[in-house]
Amino acid sequence: MCKAISKGLWVVAAVALLAGGCELLEEWEEHGPHGEVSVTILSVRPMPAVVSAGDRVDLQARYVVRTRFPAQQVLVKERRQVFHAGHLMGDIQREVWRGRGTYMSSEPYFLPMPALVGWYRVVTTMSVDGRTSQKTMQFRVH
Repeated sequence: MCKAISKGLWVVAAVALLAGGCELLEEWEEHGPHGEVSVTILSVRPMPAVVSAGDRVDLQARYVVRTRFPAQQVLVKERRQVFHAGHLMGDIQREVWRGRGTYMSSEPYFLPMPALVGWYRVVTTMSVDGRTSQKTMQFRVH
């Protein structure tokens, strides 16, 4: 009897059971629930986190793309919205084709000269196939 089945890999587990064997399947899910395509942001961070007017901030994101098939490519929509005091200051968008795996993405944001002093909030959104993942980061202008 198979006791160690990772979530999200039920088809593989059923094949293992039918073949009469059982093994621990890896913990990392290769696809979303029910075999869907999905994206999950793992972490976001600004580099550097404290800047001056006219400086460049790299808005970094690390995310996982899950696909139905190992060689499948999907269109990932990356978006970073930069806010200061509730006002939209920048909206950086791009689309990129990705396969199954973990990716690091970085988009530059150039602060104007002069720039408003204080905290800036960045909402990072990744979308694929109608599914989204979102995380927020902050940086400070002094």
